[in-house]
Amino acid sequence: MKKIILTMAVVFAAMQTGFAQTDTQKDEQLTPGQRAEQKVQHLDKKLSLTDEQETKIKTLYGEFYEQKFTGQDHKTAVKKLNDDILALLDDEQKAKFSQTMEHHDHENGKGNGNGHSNGKNMDKNKDAKTKNKTK
Repeated sequence: MKKIILTMAVVFAAMQTGFAQTDTQKDEQLTPGQRAEQKVQHLDKKLSLTDEQETKIKTLYGEFYEQKFTGQDHKTAVKKLNDDILALLDDEQKAKFSQTMEHHDHENGKGNGNGHSNGKNMDKNKDAKTKNKTK
C-alpha cells in the first residue's frame, strides 16, 4: 500500500513539473509584441482601457519585453514600467491596477517577508499577537 501511495505521489509531482514547464515554454515562445498584447488584453479586462491607453501601454510592455534584465535591474525596470502605466490611468483605474499588482505580488511571494505585499495588515497582526500574549 505504501508503494502505491509513494508511486502516485511521484507521478503527481512529475505531472505538476511538466505542466509548469509547458506554461513557461509558451511564454518563452511568444514574441515581445505578443506578450505585450496579452498583458494589454488582461489589463483591458480589469481596467476598461481607452484605445489610446491600450496603444501606449502596449508600447511600454513591448519595449520592456525586448530587454533582458538581471536581479535588481529587473526589479527597477518593473517598478518603472508600473509607474509609467500608472501615469496613463485615471484615478479609478489606478486603484484597480494597484490592487491587481498587490494581489500579483502576494501570489508570487513578493510580499514584505511578513506574508503581506504591503504593511497595511502588519499592525493588525501585531495587535492580535500582543493581545494573545497578555491573556
